[in-house]
Amino acid sequence: MPKNSESSNLSQEPDENNMTGSGDSATDKSKSDNVIEAEAVQVSNTNVQEINADRVEMTSSGAGKVVAQTVTISQGGAGMIRANSVGIDSGGAGLIQAQEIALNNSLATLILAQNLHLADSRSVITVTRNLEGNANKSFILIAGDVNGTVETTIDTPRALLIGVSLGLTAGLVFLLQKVIFGRRRCC
Repeated sequence: MPKNSESSNLSQEPDENNMTGSGDSATDKSKSDNVIEAEAVQVSNTNVQEINADRVEMTSSGAGKVVAQTVTISQGGAGMIRANSVGIDSGGAGLIQAQEIALNNSLATLILAQNLHLADSRSVITVTRNLEGNANKSFILIAGDVNGTVETTIDTPRALLIGVSLGLTAGLVFLLQKVIFGRRRCC
């Protein structure tokens, strides 16, 4: 596992099975069982299980989990990203949780952000305080302020209505269940 307090650079040659580190980092022959901890990490053409760093730059790479202050991904993706600032260009992520997120021609399953900038991107569930951008799609959008065009299936008022409706329905079902079945006791 490459660990370095300064920086770590990983790249994978197209025909080789090795990830090679430069500088003070070590060489790791496993493709998926690796955790990188460093101040700055640059990953290119490889897959990493987990990255913990201040700054992360990924190009044509994938990561299971990224925890950092700043994350930049170009033509790659991550399962989960927790950061202060995230920028993804032509990539994707499962969960992104950050203060500032900028997606360009990208896809995310769940976005949790204070400020979100989208350009020709898609998401399944988006929860943000401020959203800016054009030509975007989100299945469920819960946002305080929207500047731009976002095509949604379920927007903030509909999401709140669905939540209240589901809560009331569940409450009534449990109440009826207690009234109907609550007084019967077995043998």
